[in-house]
Amino acid sequence: RLYGGNARGALKIIEEYLESHPNDAPALFVKSRILYELGDRPSSLDARLKALSLKQASTDAAAIADMLIEDGMYAEAETLLKARLDQDDKQFTTRFTLARILLFSSRFIEADREIKKLYKLSADSPIVRADYLEALRLALLGDSENLSKLVDRLKMNKVQHSRLIFFQLLDDFIKGGDTDLFANEIAKLRHEFINHTVYGPLFRSISPEIFLGSENKTKREFYSILGSRLKHPKLSGVPFSEEETLLLRELFNRYQSAEFCEIDEENAGLSGDRVLRANPERKEAVEQSCLVKVGRKFRIAIEKEKMETFVSGILHPNYHPRMIGYAFGLKTAALRLSWASEPNEIPFSLRQVYQNSENSIESIVNIIDNLFLRVLSDWHTRNSHRRAIYLFKGLSRFTSLLKDRLEGMQLNSNIEEEIIQLPDLGIETNNPLFLMKNLISNKSSEKISIPEGIHHGDLNARNIILDNRGMICLIDFYKTSVGFQLLDAARLEVDLRYETLQDGSADEKELRWLDYTLANNFDPSEIEKLDVRYSLMKRVRVSAELRRVSMTVFGLSSGELSVLYSIALLITLIRLLKYGHLTRKVSQLILAEIADLLKVISDA
Repeated sequence: RLYGGNARGALKIIEEYLESHPNDAPALFVKSRILYELGDRPSSLDARLKALSLKQASTDAAAIADMLIEDGMYAEAETLLKARLDQDDKQFTTRFTLARILLFSSRFIEADREIKKLYKLSADSPIVRADYLEALRLALLGDSENLSKLVDRLKMNKVQHSRLIFFQLLDDFIKGGDTDLFANEIAKLRHEFINHTVYGPLFRSISPEIFLGSENKTKREFYSILGSRLKHPKLSGVPFSEEETLLLRELFNRYQSAEFCEIDEENAGLSGDRVLRANPERKEAVEQSCLVKVGRKFRIAIEKEKMETFVSGILHPNYHPRMIGYAFGLKTAALRLSWASEPNEIPFSLRQVYQNSENSIESIVNIIDNLFLRVLSDWHTRNSHRRAIYLFKGLSRFTSLLKDRLEGMQLNSNIEEEIIQLPDLGIETNNPLFLMKNLISNKSSEKISIPEGIHHGDLNARNIILDNRGMICLIDFYKTSVGFQLLDAARLEVDLRYETLQDGSADEKELRWLDYTLANNFDPSEIEKLDVRYSLMKRVRVSAELRRVSMTVFGLSSGELSVLYSIALLITLIRLLKYGHLTRKVSQLILAEIADLLKVISDA
């Protein structure tokens, strides 16, 4: 500033220079800054964009994106950043800014992917910039447990106190800390980093309200001042916590009242979330009932995002609830979903249908056909492709899970032992850890073509709801993602064989024989010919039908099915053991089948 801080004089100098040097990128950036200081944002942005086209600096792209964001042009900022990353995916500041935009747009899954990439780009250090975004992501999701683990890791790394302040502030606040104290401390950080190109925009975007949602201080004071004069819906039927009450008032603020009833665990899945049926009323009329899901914020927020990404507009609307409302607090969130059943109709799950002895085997087979050939077709056929991957190499991450379960059941977890004892069954079997080690060692370099696309991720019988007309509705999309699509059929088979069927008349030897036979025979027609007692026929027919529809939907030969479905069953069984909710006998039956499947895969 040769003119002693006179911005217009400085602008005159730089414009005279640019007349003879129109493509000087640094000079264009100087002009952009001066115009911004003078309040001419459009001209400032034009100058910066022209400079950006002449220079490959990631910081410049991030600075322009921040200017666009300040003008409310989020989509344009995101497009610019992604275009720059397409040219050079190692631009750290550009990716940091993109991840920040995604976080503040509540797109947590996409933000998580970008944060993971930032960690890979980061040098080995006690604290890295990606830690700031990861802490913010966990705080926005109300995940206090993992946020505390992150803070503990930074403390173990002996990070300086001045750099720990932000993380401790978030941790304390999410655990219920004082709102005013948090706001004041963030304001100090905002002032301290006001000119920092990375942390300045980050701290400017943070306020208590983005975490509190329905619980924010202004709303609470508004309620306390108006008291009984404030018109809000009367909530009845079941008790709610203070936080749940605030969320439900927001979801039903246009109604006079809403009566709730709890949907039991059999029909609500096992997510741990609270699922309720609501009957809202206005003065004029009673509206159609709906579902409300209330639970931990990180689960509900992720499920909402997955429904927006993988369900709405992709899966036929007849086969899933439609989102009609979302509210969140500090650690809890609520999702309001449409429900297409009759007002007084009680829904029931496939688990109930399967366990009810009055329902014929054919009726259950028909439900499975309808589920895979119609309901899931938008995922399994229209959004599916074949992809060759190192699937055997990927199995290595399941070895530690398997070892943990063997140790948890006090069984031999020595990976070098070929045989282990299963005392509750009175048998010995091949050691699954030994087989897994050899399989990975021998086949890790092999690629295998799998059907890949959108899949439910937890297609157990509780998450398949039916009404009296036979219509199917899927619920609980928290684990929905793009991946190995045969996992859906495998998950349902494992659930119906090991979690759903309570067959007291079948002894362990009979069940073990059947499990061994199913692990070694994947031809549906051959499976249906098995000579078993009627009490086990349901298992046989369901297993055969799930394999038949898998061949049909994904166009698999019998040889492909035996390998791919074996791997899908293997992954599902190991994951099922991880939860530790099964009896020792059932767990040992699963271990024996895992060994059978590993042998089949190794010999293929």
